Amino acid sequence: MKKNTNIERFIVAIGLIFTVAILILNIFVDFIPHTLKTENVSRTETVTQTTTAPKKININTADAPLLAELDLIGDFKAKKIVEYRRTHGKFESIEDITNVPGIGQKIFETNKSRLTVK
Repeated sequence: MKKNTNIERFIVAIGLIFTVAILILNIFVDFIPHTLKTENVSRTETVTQTTTAPKKININTADAPLLAELDLIGDFKAKKIVEYRRTHGKFESIEDITNVPGIGQKIFETNKSRLTVK
């Protein structure tokens, strides 16, 4: 019985040491100067802004998986766009996508900067 008690005490002591070490590290993280924290964030934001230009999608030639990448579209509506295009022919303008059942003004406005017919 005495061995088990010593092992249990050892495990509890290791747990306490680990917990105290984590708490101390959290305290020191709070002392990092605010300018260092925001500098890394703004540097990341700049990289993100310069490398993520919206990719234009030609709604007259894109297949359903590519159309599904548009915001608020998904697989079902993407297939509807392809079906509409087969039935009615090419879109004359990007606004014509609102003629597809299920594609309203909100979806059009959300995606218009990414749409093209050329």
